[in-house]
Amino acid sequence: MPPTRSMTMAASQVPRWMFAALLVHGCSSAGAVDVDGHGDGGALLDGALETSEVTLATFPPRGFRDVGVDHWARPFIDALSARGVVAGYPDGTFGPERRLSRGELAALLAEGLELRAAPTATGRHAPPQFSDTRGHWAESAVGEVWRTGAMAGYPDGTFRPQATVSRVEVIAALDAWLRAQGLEPSVAGEPMRYFEDANDVPRWASAAVARALSSRIPATGGLRRRLRPLEPVTRAEAVAMLHQTLHVSARRLPLVSRGLQGVCRNDDECATGELCERLPAAGSFCTDVRPSVAGALPVLMYHDVVASEADATAPDDVTEARFRAQMRWLAEGGYAALTSGEAIRYLLTGRSPYPGRPLVLLTFDDGYLGNYERAWPILRELGLRATYFVHTDFVGTGGAAVKRKMSWEQLAEVEASGVVEVHSHTRTHPRLAELDEAQISRELHGAAQALFSRGRPNPRLLAYPFGSHDARVRALARGYHRAAFRVASAPAATGGDLMAIPRIGIGRHVDLETFASFFRRAPQH
Repeated sequence: MPPTRSMTMAASQVPRWMFAALLVHGCSSAGAVDVDGHGDGGALLDGALETSEVTLATFPPRGFRDVGVDHWARPFIDALSARGVVAGYPDGTFGPERRLSRGELAALLAEGLELRAAPTATGRHAPPQFSDTRGHWAESAVGEVWRTGAMAGYPDGTFRPQATVSRVEVIAALDAWLRAQGLEPSVAGEPMRYFEDANDVPRWASAAVARALSSRIPATGGLRRRLRPLEPVTRAEAVAMLHQTLHVSARRLPLVSRGLQGVCRNDDECATGELCERLPAAGSFCTDVRPSVAGALPVLMYHDVVASEADATAPDDVTEARFRAQMRWLAEGGYAALTSGEAIRYLLTGRSPYPGRPLVLLTFDDGYLGNYERAWPILRELGLRATYFVHTDFVGTGGAAVKRKMSWEQLAEVEASGVVEVHSHTRTHPRLAELDEAQISRELHGAAQALFSRGRPNPRLLAYPFGSHDARVRALARGYHRAAFRVASAPAATGGDLMAIPRIGIGRHVDLETFASFFRRAPQH
């Protein structure tokens, strides 16, 4: 499988733990070798390290044959492999369950945390004098983690780079780095009480583990109530924990996964099908939920709200007058227009946030300027809330020949009003089911990152463009979103698939009588 991006560096600086394909300059074979001595490439690499430079080639996200779209660590591996921090074996695998050594962990931290550019936090400037790292492939990385305080050696003067790393050692190293940055999260409650094996955490690491749990850094691969602190860490777990640490330091888009453990502050930090629930003494944790009451929620899908019938150029356009009449019908009927968080919690539990009132979720696709100029004032006037889905590459675009879209400033304004929240409609509005996995990931990640970088801390919802989705799309979307919406003609049922919530399209030909009929199948609450 050919690599899609590469970087050239001094051979002595190559982080061998990355298991990348190496194209060795000056070697007649110029072939891909295994950079950890696995397979036939080990001897070639030893010779390569004596050369001046090598080209390191990383694989695209779809290249990891052993990390499927439904693997719990897929979004973390994709994110860091795209940056060149991690890569796979020459055969296109990643080895997510492979154990890490201390030398490999040092290289991962030095690369991922950019320790070569980091100021020292320990007052250490001279290289460490570990007796077992001189000439070792990880010697430079060991020096960086030692200099910055992320890792330390043993009292006998060794570093033991070949020793297997436990999960608690990774947590302690990441905690040390965060504290060196002045980022020491407060610990609410006693989060370790949630775990059945909390007594296995060594006393020297208990404070670090508690802080890590408060930041949702520990990764357990989907196990609940078990930390497994003394078990060897896997590559997948280490990558996930590194990514979460980068998120804590405000450098990375937050991702969601059932593989993470720790205290949650709100539902948006939980994966699909989970809610952030308060547990006695331990704090709040993401918990699987099943509906206790059967119910249904009408989810309406609008596009542009235009000034008059003469301005309606698409079947999805709704005139301002017709939109006002529909919204007034909802307001006079006592409907509670839910926030997205309220809607997801209701669909998960069946418990209405507004007992005795009928419910509705209002959504608008594509970020048309008409939703700012006409829909938003009506929603605000009638006390109805809504969710806008925008394709981020087209925010602020349009003109005489193409419908204008809201600007980032206008999106911020409507969201600041408390009436509207803004979520993802991908970057460029493609039919996702027709794309390959790498293209799907770029669409999902790019849009979520654009929203995150502009003040959306948790852009957790997705509307599939054209309603196009399949099992691959839904699985990849779970890394970025708690719920996603498709197109249908029926209300959403409690207990249904949150990655395929149906929406009822409202277009130019939906009169008030037809509009009212959409609610007859939804029960009162």
